[in-house]
Amino acid sequence: MTERELSILEAAQSVFAKYGVAKTTMSDIAEAAGVARQTVYNAFATKNDILRASVRIETERSIAEVRAAWETAVNLAERIEIFQTIGPLRWYEIVETYPDLADLLEGLNSIAAEEIEKGKLAWEKLFVSMFEQQGIVAVDPSLTHADLADFLYSSGKSAKYGAQSKAHVKQRLHVSKIALLNLVKPGS
Repeated sequence: MTERELSILEAAQSVFAKYGVAKTTMSDIAEAAGVARQTVYNAFATKNDILRASVRIETERSIAEVRAAWETAVNLAERIEIFQTIGPLRWYEIVETYPDLADLLEGLNSIAAEEIEKGKLAWEKLFVSMFEQQGIVAVDPSLTHADLADFLYSSGKSAKYGAQSKAHVKQRLHVSKIALLNLVKPGS
């Protein structure tokens, strides 16, 4: 992705946050990016393409940030906390600031469903790799690394739904971490 495309995506994210997906126009995005509307169209054919690319780029950035932070983590509990802080907790904080939350979430889910699913698979692949590298196995032999990865991702993603506050999300994530730590043991 070029610097110009990244600049357009960052501007689009800002405009989406301000007006919501439905109310944002390509002209709004162009103005925020400081480029001509045609420049935006040359980079992204539609607003939906911008939204999908935004989801993809943010997922890639978050995964890279988690990987880098894991370099200094000494155990599984720290790695889980790093993921939860950079992933679900950060997303909760960002979404909490949007004025038209329902519109944004509906837009993401309907337009970027394929990118969201690809992101989920990328996160789960990262978790499986972590479990393998750390020699982690499930206490229950019927559970695979993929099952554990799905639990870690899904519990993190769902922690924000119906939460009363950031503290409530943190408590849910803590419970999820404790549950996962009780599902695993070092391999033999």
